[in-house]
Amino acid sequence: MNTLLKKTYPENILKPYWRTNIIERDPIYFVQEGDRSPIRGRLLFTPERMMKAENRTIPGWVPPQGVEDLPNLLVKKPDLIIVAYGMNDISENKPENFRHSIKSIIDQINQTLPNSEVILVSPMLGNREWHHNPRERFPIFREVIRSFEKIGVGFADMTSLWEFLDQHKAFHDLIGNGVNHPNDFGHILYAQTILGLLVEEKKFLSI
Repeated sequence: MNTLLKKTYPENILKPYWRTNIIERDPIYFVQEGDRSPIRGRLLFTPERMMKAENRTIPGWVPPQGVEDLPNLLVKKPDLIIVAYGMNDISENKPENFRHSIKSIIDQINQTLPNSEVILVSPMLGNREWHHNPRERFPIFREVIRSFEKIGVGFADMTSLWEFLDQHKAFHDLIGNGVNHPNDFGHILYAQTILGLLVEEKKFLSI
């Protein structure tokens, strides 16, 4: 992806995106004045350019609501849109409906703003003891999201990362609410994974 590597930029780059309730209290994605998050320091204020991020979602949203809100986002002509859905859809267990909505989002972005880029984020793992988060469903939804990866559409695989960490760390070392929200460490993992898609490896600074 080349969003951060473009040769020229206007003074302010608007990067609207959606979030879901998985990062409802995520300081990385809250980009209001006074925010001290890693992603603000490494992404929103990069050398010689200033970016602007806008959060359009409501906690608990699922992809159809993102599809409905999409025109309100596209009129702002963002360079980059981050789409992070899946945790709520895991409980509904309708992967084909999920696929249809994600495809609709990507198709509309490509048709309206062909030069804009998209990052799709697969969900972290939820608590295996919560009946709404059956572990066997997470790989299914991850692969649905991965299937849309192409030039201009990046894929941030948080599901696989959490599967790896789950083999080496206690689940509550990674969770903020005991169920399906990352803690501070988890937020940093989200930021590092997304930034890794945007910045050349030699320019990637540790956060």
